Amino acid sequence: MSSPNMVVTPSPIIWTPRFTVLFASLLALGLSIASISTQLWLDDVVRAELILIFYTALPLVSSLLITFRVKSLWIRIGGLLAFIWSLLMRLHFTIPSVSHLDPHAPLAAHLDIATQCAFLGAATCFSASSIPFRRWDIWFFCLLPLIGVVIVGLNVLVAPTDLPTGSFQERMIVTALLYLSVIVWWCRPANWTVQPGATFLAGMLPLLQMLFTGSGYYANDVAFFMTLVILLLFFLLNLRLLQGKQCLSATRR
Repeated sequence: MSSPNMVVTPSPIIWTPRFTVLFASLLALGLSIASISTQLWLDDVVRAELILIFYTALPLVSSLLITFRVKSLWIRIGGLLAFIWSLLMRLHFTIPSVSHLDPHAPLAAHLDIATQCAFLGAATCFSASSIPFRRWDIWFFCLLPLIGVVIVGLNVLVAPTDLPTGSFQERMIVTALLYLSVIVWWCRPANWTVQPGATFLAGMLPLLQMLFTGSGYYANDVAFFMTLVILLLFFLLNLRLLQGKQCLSATRR
């Protein structure tokens, strides 16, 4: 009989051969279609909004699957927030009055803040679903708001002084939310112990957004292609989380 004070370290969630093949196939297919779609957009063959709407449907549907098929409360809440994130991303592409606004316009900036808030919420819930949930994790999540304030303060110190006040403040908030999304996944040891693949993938999503889409989703061909990649990776992350929870459920039976 194990001691009640013994700390049980959970085993990492296994990538089954069937799921590995499926994951790699979907990744290769999605990247190929994204590359072709980007070229068609550059050649004015297909409208960008149509391509982005199609790719947004991938995380939209997979988020609904997580919400309704996983029993974990944290995962369900995360799936709902991921669904909201997908809907807000779709607004960027389907509403011309929003998608063609100047990046410094208040409406576009507020929509971006709401989108990244949903993303951070989903990341927090998905990360919190990892076991075990110890005292360090409670301190970790309680310190996140303070870390966000520190990130904003550092950005204020290094940012150019010629930016419009409203645009500057909103950009700092979006940047802080994206950094927090990386921290939630990559700075929590339990994530790397239980689900290292999903942790690496989830932490890459906000980094890609900061590196390639800061100037807009239509800024250039690289930004457009990376937007499609981000949507594809979010879809694959949802599939991985869904498969992981199903593996855990099967193991506990």
